[in-house]
Amino acid sequence: MHHIFRNHSKVFSLLLKVGLMVLAFWFVFHGVDGSQLAQMLRTQRHSALLEASAFLLLQMVFGALRWRYILAALCPQKSQITSIVHTIKYFYISMFFNCCLPGTVGGDVIRVFLIKSEHTPLPLAISSVVIDRMMALLALGVMGFLTMPFLAEYIGISAWVLMPICAVLGVFGLVTLFNLDKIPFLQKFGWLVHLLHSLRLLLANKKILLMSIILAIIAHCWFCLSAYILAESLGSPISLLDSFTLIPWVLLISIIPLSIGGWGLREAAMVYALALVAVPQEAALTLSIQLGLLLIISSLPAGVLWLINKKQKNH
Repeated sequence: MHHIFRNHSKVFSLLLKVGLMVLAFWFVFHGVDGSQLAQMLRTQRHSALLEASAFLLLQMVFGALRWRYILAALCPQKSQITSIVHTIKYFYISMFFNCCLPGTVGGDVIRVFLIKSEHTPLPLAISSVVIDRMMALLALGVMGFLTMPFLAEYIGISAWVLMPICAVLGVFGLVTLFNLDKIPFLQKFGWLVHLLHSLRLLLANKKILLMSIILAIIAHCWFCLSAYILAESLGSPISLLDSFTLIPWVLLISIIPLSIGGWGLREAAMVYALALVAVPQEAALTLSIQLGLLLIISSLPAGVLWLINKKQKNH
C-alpha cells in the first residue's frame, strides 16, 4: 500500500511540474510577436552560439573544481579524494542529468552514486554534493547582494531598504541552518547531523571555503557572460553590469525544483528580469530558450560518458 502511494505521489509530482512548466510557457509566449521573433533569429550572429557554449562548458569545469575543493576539506583520508579528471567527468555527467531529468537535482543523485563508486563513504558523498549546492547558492546570494544597489535602481526601491532586509534574512537563514542539530526531534536524522558536521569542517578551513565561494562565483560569471553574448547577438544588447545584476536572480529562480530541468521558470524569470532594462519579450524569451538548449547540447557527450562508465563498472 505504501509502495502504491509513493508511486502515485511521484506521478502527481511529475504532472504538477509539467503543468507548471506549461503554464509558465503560456505566460511568456502570450503576446509574443512571431514575425519579430523570426526576424530576430534570421539576423542573429550564429557564432555567438558557439561562444556561449564554450562559456557554459567553462562553468561546468569551474563547478567541478569547486566540488573537488569541498571534497578535499571533508575527506579525512586524501586517498578518498578522486582525481581531477574523474571529478570533472562526474560533474559533467551530473550536468547532463540535471538538464534532462525532472527537477534540477537528479544529477546530484547521480553524482553521489558515481563518487561512492570511487570508495568514498556514502555519508561523505552526500554531504559533499549537498554542500557543493549550498556553495553555489551562497555564491548567487553574494553576487545578488553586491549588485543589489543596481537592482534596487532598476525596480525603483531604495537600496538602503533592500540591502539590510536581505542581510538580516541571510544571517537568520545561516544561524538557523547551523543550529538545526540542536532541535531535539531533528537529532534522530543521522544524515543531517553528518551534514552539519561537514559544514563546520569546511568553515574551519577558511582557505578552501574562500576558494569554493570564488570558484562558484566564477562559474556563475561564465553563465552571465553567455547571456550577455546571446543578448548582443539577438540585437538587444545588455551591459555586463546588467547581466551580472539580473542573471543571478534568474538562476536562483530556475533552480527551484518545480519544473523539468528549470524550463518555464527560467523563461518567465528571464522575460521579467530583462524587461527591467528594456529588453523586448521576444529577445529575452529566445535568449532563455537558447541557453537551455545549449546546456542540453553541451552536456550530451556526458550521456555517452555515463554509458561508458556504467559499462566499465559492470565489467
